[in-house]
Amino acid sequence: MTNQRNMKRGRKGPLFIMVENPLFDSEAFNSLSHSAVRVFLSIIRHKNPTKGMAGSLSEPIFCPYTDMNGGMARATIAKAIRELEEKGFIERTQRGGLYKRPNLYAFSGEWINWKKQNTSSETEHHRCRN
Repeated sequence: MTNQRNMKRGRKGPLFIMVENPLFDSEAFNSLSHSAVRVFLSIIRHKNPTKGMAGSLSEPIFCPYTDMNGGMARATIAKAIRELEEKGFIERTQRGGLYKRPNLYAFSGEWINWKKQNTSSETEHHRCRN
């Protein structure tokens, strides 16, 4: 019934967020915090509600403060955005602040190159075992 209703309104099928398998299975994605995953999915949803990231990589991304519908504090969203930048999912294309311009971001493919860094305690643990 819902699918018929969507067809009548001009939609081509059920709404979903597409995350491709290589991204979903990556070490970078699996290391994201819960809030960073929610913000990332919100960004994808806002960019293109039916096709995920496909076909919308060139358009700028605005910070998703209003899209989160009050579900997270602004500081939590800002921290999640920094985490997404550090792990290569998004990159800043315009720095905001001056003349009240917003920060703008674009999707980045650098998450492929992200590797979890070993902490000193992990390194010491491996030395003791050898």
